[in-house]
Amino acid sequence: MGFVGWLSFSTPTEPIVSSTEILTLAEEEKVNQLDENGKRHGLWVIREKARMGEPAVTKMGYYEHGLKMGTWHTFDRFRVLIASEQFVYDELNGAVKYFDQHGLVCEGQFLGRNTQLEVDTIIATHPLTFMDTLVPVYQDMGSFKHGVWNFYNSRTKQLTRREFYQVGSLIKYEDVPLSETMDSTYIEKRIQQLPHNRKAPKKRDSRARNSLIR
Repeated sequence: MGFVGWLSFSTPTEPIVSSTEILTLAEEEKVNQLDENGKRHGLWVIREKARMGEPAVTKMGYYEHGLKMGTWHTFDRFRVLIASEQFVYDELNGAVKYFDQHGLVCEGQFLGRNTQLEVDTIIATHPLTFMDTLVPVYQDMGSFKHGVWNFYNSRTKQLTRREFYQVGSLIKYEDVPLSETMDSTYIEKRIQQLPHNRKAPKKRDSRARNSLIR
């Protein structure tokens, strides 16, 4: 099956799922199946072509009778993990993580309405008084950011910004200054790895006799 061969991808640091785990799924389960009503069900792998300025990606996750459920992974055209998202009843709902080729870029939480209800409700906490309030969530609201979102420098792994959301509204944010020591250390390390800075291997004296102990 082509699916198994395609999943021999490379992963960035801090991957959400290993290639071994995915290969096991591919071998044990059939993919891209429909239920008795013609709706997507079980493990699906979906390749989306580049369009309207968006790059081509491949998405993998589970459907339950036509609705996305659980963790969905997105890979770029180089087969590197770029997103891990939680779905409930086809809505983004739960923890999400986004990556670039170097590692984790940001992580946060989405809240999604219960699609089985006309009007859903969630508990929102006031950031100053810490009082809880029931907030109505209507069908046209979809999913929204909620709680703390952290943003990172993917090269140094350092936290650079923190944002606080309540039902999709940005309440406040904090910019975290980049550590000069960490940044300079990283830059120096990269400079030392440049080809012209690498030390040439020592040449062995051709006149020296061969020895098993040298």
